[in-house]
Amino acid sequence: QYIHAEDLGRLQDNFRNLLSGRAPGTAEYRLMSASGETRWIHVTSQPIVEEDRVTGLQGGLTAITESKRMEELHQQLVVVKERDRLALDLHDTVTQSLYSITLQSDSTLMALSAGNSKAAEKRLDILKEIAQDAMAEMRLLIYQLQPSIIEEEGLVNALEQRLELVE
Repeated sequence: QYIHAEDLGRLQDNFRNLLSGRAPGTAEYRLMSASGETRWIHVTSQPIVEEDRVTGLQGGLTAITESKRMEELHQQLVVVKERDRLALDLHDTVTQSLYSITLQSDSTLMALSAGNSKAAEKRLDILKEIAQDAMAEMRLLIYQLQPSIIEEEGLVNALEQRLELVE
């Protein structure tokens, strides 16, 4: 079989449409070579109709394997750049949060050593809030580093998993 198994049904549907005289079509298909290599083609086709009857087909094939490879490489580059951006955001967020926690801890210790328990209690509340915000932000950034769960699991499952991470 030369047509990729995932493309065969679509090819058959398009061919049936052409034979019934429906609108001309364009499509992309994967071909499998004898060595197992995948090659891509772009097909344009239309029926030849004479007296309301399909008497033939005409069209053209264009090899687009290299274009497909370039698209794939571009998509991989986009993914890598986005992950790098998210990793930098994650690093910056963690650094800022830890610095804030350190400052609040020092301030709390100073208030305690001065005997000011009300100020220390207030600073501990702030410290707890900073830590909780940092955890939520880190979870969000880590979640964004994952492959697109929506494509793999569907929207409902992706939302449920996202809520589990935040709660």
